[in-house]
Amino acid sequence: MRFFKYCLFFVATFSQIVVQAQDFIDTLLLNEIVVVEKVNYAKVPGQSSQNLTAIKGKSSYVLNLGEALEQNTSVNIRSYGLSGISTVSVRGAGASHTGVVWNGINIQNIQTGQFNFASLPIASADKIMLVKGGTGAQVGSGSIGGTVFIDNHLSLDDEIKAELTLTAGMLKQYGQYLSIEKSSKRFATRLLLSNSTAENDFTYINTSRFGSPVDTNTNGAFSKLSALSSSKLLLGKKSAINLHLWFTKQHTEDAGTMLIPPKGHYTNDDNIRSVLHWEWCNNNLSIDFRSAYLYGYMKYAGDIVSNHFTNNQLNEISIGQDNTLIEWKATINQSLEWMTSTDLQKNPKRNRYSMYGIAKYLWKRLEAALIVRQEVVNNKFIPFTPAIGVDFSASEKITISSFVSRSYRLPAFNDLYWTGWGNRDLVPEDAINKEVSVKYSNNVGKSRYFAQLTAFHNDISDMIVWLPYGSIWKPENQDSVVSFGIEAETDYLFWKSEKFNCGVQLHYTWVKSFSDGYEMIYVPNHKGAIGLHVDYRGYYLNYNHSLTSFRYTNKQNTKWLDGFNVANLSCGKSFDYKRYQFKISGVVRNLYNSEYQVIRHYPTPPRTFEISLTIRYKH
Repeated sequence: MRFFKYCLFFVATFSQIVVQAQDFIDTLLLNEIVVVEKVNYAKVPGQSSQNLTAIKGKSSYVLNLGEALEQNTSVNIRSYGLSGISTVSVRGAGASHTGVVWNGINIQNIQTGQFNFASLPIASADKIMLVKGGTGAQVGSGSIGGTVFIDNHLSLDDEIKAELTLTAGMLKQYGQYLSIEKSSKRFATRLLLSNSTAENDFTYINTSRFGSPVDTNTNGAFSKLSALSSSKLLLGKKSAINLHLWFTKQHTEDAGTMLIPPKGHYTNDDNIRSVLHWEWCNNNLSIDFRSAYLYGYMKYAGDIVSNHFTNNQLNEISIGQDNTLIEWKATINQSLEWMTSTDLQKNPKRNRYSMYGIAKYLWKRLEAALIVRQEVVNNKFIPFTPAIGVDFSASEKITISSFVSRSYRLPAFNDLYWTGWGNRDLVPEDAINKEVSVKYSNNVGKSRYFAQLTAFHNDISDMIVWLPYGSIWKPENQDSVVSFGIEAETDYLFWKSEKFNCGVQLHYTWVKSFSDGYEMIYVPNHKGAIGLHVDYRGYYLNYNHSLTSFRYTNKQNTKWLDGFNVANLSCGKSFDYKRYQFKISGVVRNLYNSEYQVIRHYPTPPRTFEISLTIRYKH
């Protein structure tokens, strides 16, 4: 009862001062009805963010989100090959420090605390936003390094749309993508289906064995199926309801390593995610309600068969108001997480309540935001999580920004309850994130230029690390990790017109990440990416090149992997015929046939080719 009184007091008090920015808003005027479609990431002053939505039109539909981030950003991707998992490290933080928010719901795995970016085809997302730095005050647990926001958006434009894409490539890789959408003035629905398969057998030079013989990667096949349904219904002039249902089914074979041959092991990973969102808006006052359910089943068939079932049920209500000078939003959230597993000491359950508020103040050239979050986990208060951000417009072209935040990560169920090894005394990780940046933008004629330089510093305490105790490993709150560095980003659009577009993007990160005087493993000091795109009368050419410096692979920094660079080239032609649009394209991956390892002893594919045909219909 005391907690709910605290909740009511929080909302009542915060409603006097707070806010949420609405930079990403699409407003549709339908007769006398005004519908506001809000993307679930609202730009916060001081934060560094990168809009990745445009990469959908420049990439293959079978490309997964991990590959897209590798080619178009300077974040660090840790991939175990085409059939393995892919995780993301931002600003020197760990894989479990990158949050993933889908239509307003955090979908990090409650068992591992991570998210497999290889499981999400970019075709399943309408809007993608990467936010770098601590977002724990906004998102909650697990967003110490950064967060990827993914949204699905439907337009009420009274049309029928359909799209079919077929792809085929080397390694016997095939992909199919189908989208069907129907909309009216008040209702819209869409079904997205995607499927990707590959045998993934290839030869490579095995530098992990004496004499570097030529070996073959076998038992590396995979299949990935995704079905996503989205619907939107107007309930009147002021409210609407949205429903998203997402099913994924993935089968991956364990190809072994460069030292250990495959044994026929495999993993099945199935997920069902659902979100119901009701929104109401009257003038500048808005109310949102979300209810979500996430279910996951993973089976690992190794020497011993393991089965894991995860469940997460969530309810959330928000109220906010947009004024000329002050905007505010307050949210109360409740979630229940539970799972059963053959590898855990017990069937754990976690009940979480959180109160979150954000206020933004606009005054002339200054834009400032204050964010606060308080969470209660199993009736225990975890540390209060505030954040403050500022944007100052020094001139029409130059903006100076700063953001300071506190973030946290709750121990995953594996950390707490893994049979024989879990540690129930673990406490949440705690982090302080700081950054300052300078942004420059300028538009001249048909060209556009944007540049940003950011310095950041992260301090993580009570970091959860698995340590050896004799013949077993156990997790402990031990390490303190300090990471700092510089990010540079530039986007130069040389020319933009109806018939011709040409531009280049550059992304670079220099980072140092230390624990106990040693650099963190698999964190490169230098990470960069360059992208060049040209479009002319339906023809297009895209070139992406990523560079990664050497990485230490053991805690004592006595072993390392050499740096590598990988390029991809794609080109194609699109043309219209009546109500149809046709697009033929080709992709060359690993253009220069580089031999490298992302994770020690895990081989990567050589140069491969892929072709695709896309047919779009609109009526």
